[in-house]
Amino acid sequence: MSNQTPLDQLEQWPERVRAQIGALFGAPIAIEPLHGLSGASVWRVTFAEQRVVVKRTQSQREADVYQLLGPLLAAQGVSSPSLFWAERDGESHWLLLEEIPHSLPRSRWLADHDLLGVLYRLHHSTLPASTAPFRPTWPDEMTAQVLDLLPASAAHLGSEVARFQRLSQPLFRVERWISGDPNPANWGLRTDGSIALFDWERLGLGSPALDLAISVPGLGQPADFQLVAARYLQHDPALANNHPAISELAREIAIAKTWNVVEFLSMAVAGDDTIQARIPALIQALPPWLTMIAALVPDRT
Repeated sequence: MSNQTPLDQLEQWPERVRAQIGALFGAPIAIEPLHGLSGASVWRVTFAEQRVVVKRTQSQREADVYQLLGPLLAAQGVSSPSLFWAERDGESHWLLLEEIPHSLPRSRWLADHDLLGVLYRLHHSTLPASTAPFRPTWPDEMTAQVLDLLPASAAHLGSEVARFQRLSQPLFRVERWISGDPNPANWGLRTDGSIALFDWERLGLGSPALDLAISVPGLGQPADFQLVAARYLQHDPALANNHPAISELAREIAIAKTWNVVEFLSMAVAGDDTIQARIPALIQALPPWLTMIAALVPDRT
């Protein structure tokens, strides 16, 4: 319990945050930092009868999701943590959120029915324009950064990276709401077993395939993309078990996964220290994986 610091941490928070916590929940028993890949600061706060999450973020977009869009999302079957209170303090937004107590089990990380159902409903939701929605891109700079990381023995794959950059562009022009980062670690389960997505910093517009690619753990294999496509389309009565539609979506997921990997590596080049430890293994695995995906996604004539 050495990482739980109820008094020291509490005193570092703004007075309004401390006062609101006391008014709503009483005196905290313990405060535990939660670690993730985003730039936000997150804590789990334990009280006598419940636990809540305190999040400090500089993302106006995420603050808007919880303060403005949460009820609209919930009404359309897209579950996120409930908001108890929010306030802006300088450049930071402070959010008091429902705790989602359980992580999504690893056995459910690939093509989970409930997870894909939430994404399907999000992709088909109607929402007002949020503050500066996230727009996925794959500019030339990202391609150059990744090519610089590849070993000399994989230099021949440069043309394939550039080809996937070209193939990905139509995915960015689709005007569907997407999570932007539905990786398996960003999901949790309530005590009743219902699933919730709790990272909304990249809510934006793009192709559903972008979200589906991110939901695949690791680099993924062709069979993974096919499985995700098939299970996702089970939520669409018009396309369930439609093999051409499944194959087309699996192809788009494969293309989107290359964007996902390239973007991840470009974040490392830009100095994101939270992911540096994962880069060497990814660079080693990337050349054979790219070769496999290139064969899976030939150019269309």
